[in-house]
Amino acid sequence: DKNDSYVPTAWDSRHIVSLTGGKRFKKGWEIGMRWLFSGGSPYTPYDIPTSSLIANWNVNGAGVLDYDRLNTEREESFHQLNIRVDKKIYLNKFNMNFYLDIQNAYGHKTKVAPILLLQTDAAGNAIVDDPINPTRYLTKTISKGRTYGGEFLFQQKLYKGFYAVLAYTYVISEFKDKNDSYVPTAWDSRHIVSLTGGKRFKKGWEIGMRWLFSGGS
Repeated sequence: DKNDSYVPTAWDSRHIVSLTGGKRFKKGWEIGMRWLFSGGSPYTPYDIPTSSLIANWNVNGAGVLDYDRLNTEREESFHQLNIRVDKKIYLNKFNMNFYLDIQNAYGHKTKVAPILLLQTDAAGNAIVDDPINPTRYLTKTISKGRTYGGEFLFQQKLYKGFYAVLAYTYVISEFKDKNDSYVPTAWDSRHIVSLTGGKRFKKGWEIGMRWLFSGGS
């Protein structure tokens, strides 16, 4: 940090535990599960007195981080269960693989790094802390979020040099706003579709392409 001392980075979650298992059945069916635990990541808290100054907020439009306390706070630990079902189809000349992957199956919610917001009145106007000395806004923090979704994939194995993979992902990423209601985060694109394919030729040549669609964030 600025004092030449080591502090945790944003990726310093310390403890990560995963448990993966599954079972294969007849006729190409398979079910698998993965449970993941991760310690909370560090974050830098806001400097509330500086952030709440009307002059500062009107310029920055957001809170000011307190770099004297660089990454001294941590998010809550997080855990989730992912469940995946596979179906493999073996044909005479090529194979196909379908799977459905459900992420965060039990909908675990966790507290993430807080977001600083202004408190507003019924008309949506920012509330001043002290009308007699109007130099600061009233602020509040929110830190609850949730992410869950699923993925479907179709894969065609190599056949006469051709291959193809079609994937569809549905994901919801939300956090609680100043009214304690869940609203989409910047990563809540909902629908993601990708189509990848190509052909392999002799002498090491190969041509491929990838088409991607993503819902708006």
